[in-house]
Amino acid sequence: MSLVPGLLRSLILTAILTFLAPLLVLGIFLLPLVLLERLHGLETMSRYGVTQIVYFLQTFGSGSAMQGALTISLVCSMVGMLFDSYTLYRHEKLKGEG
Repeated sequence: MSLVPGLLRSLILTAILTFLAPLLVLGIFLLPLVLLERLHGLETMSRYGVTQIVYFLQTFGSGSAMQGALTISLVCSMVGMLFDSYTLYRHEKLKGEG
């Protein structure tokens, strides 16, 4: 019975971390571009970069950049949970064989 709480704790932690990772990456890309927009010589380049990222997010969000970011984060979270489940399964199977 001790396997279930460990599995749930691992899955929840994995889900949270893999949900936040894509949002953090988007923030790392967008923050410098938004800050560079304040400099007069780099306005055009930074606006172009922000526009391209927003278009990319709108592709996954049916026209909404925020919904696109959440869609990407949810998919990454589900994939992370699947990998975590598979790793636990392989660990238990190999531990039982040894």
